Amino acid sequence: MALQLDPSLITETDLLTLHDQHTVAEEHVVPAIGAEFLSTYLIPASKVVTLREQPKQQQLTIPTGTTVVQVPGGPFVEVFSTPAVGQFLVNYANGTVSFNVADVGKSVLVGYTALGSIVRARHVNNISIPFVPFYNKLDGIVPDGGVDFTFPNDVTVTGDLNVLGIVNKLVSEVLNLTDNILLLNSGLAIDGPALSSAGIEVARSVNPQGDLTHPQLLWSETDSVWGFNSTSAGPTGTRNPLLRVYDKGGVQVTKLTTAQEAILVATLVAADAGLQWFNTDTSQFMGWNGLAQVILG
Repeated sequence: MALQLDPSLITETDLLTLHDQHTVAEEHVVPAIGAEFLSTYLIPASKVVTLREQPKQQQLTIPTGTTVVQVPGGPFVEVFSTPAVGQFLVNYANGTVSFNVADVGKSVLVGYTALGSIVRARHVNNISIPFVPFYNKLDGIVPDGGVDFTFPNDVTVTGDLNVLGIVNKLVSEVLNLTDNILLLNSGLAIDGPALSSAGIEVARSVNPQGDLTHPQLLWSETDSVWGFNSTSAGPTGTRNPLLRVYDKGGVQVTKLTTAQEAILVATLVAADAGLQWFNTDTSQFMGWNGLAQVILG
């Protein structure tokens, strides 16, 4: 598989290869030192150089597949322990090469075969992908490893965006949709079973979806009814419909027993004038006129 990049969109980067594919950006094939990639680094005060790409460990014994040569000067010696002067230690999991403090400030050529992780993309329009998880996912080291993508700017997807996981919108802003219809239960088979309900639930607590503290506007496939469902703080004290709109016609207001009615009326004030409900014990429509409850019929 080849990866094609538009130079006008991706610039100033150490980028880019796929698994066992290779880039020519800032890298050169130098067979003389025994590696496919050769990059120049200045050993920093941290004594640790981060390679531009994930190095491949060709064998478990020295030499492992990475070489270091001082410029000007001669080759460094690879070790599997804390390096002394003129020695280096490769961490293939993290893609780093460690040196002795006495070698800080020296210019070295590091040669290695790259596995092809996307690392250290410096341009603001580039994709930022964590180093090790991407490598592990490609190489099969961690079966459940993932890839986290960070897009600092707008993203345009011209094809379908199919998400198999959960979509979390973390920014507390209004969600603007140009679509005029929001279709729920999309993708059901024509002759397949429909879901029992679908609609909108408002989280009013940290409790999971379906909690009684969350009010709902739900379509019931069983009853063919739109229901405005109460929270546990509603007049019935449970998840019961406050208002139901029947597909066959008609509207059903809140149904309360006399005991539930008394609890509701005790909370009403003048601003609640116009509130209506149905008393199931007396079979009467009741209302609140702003001062007291009245029989409507």
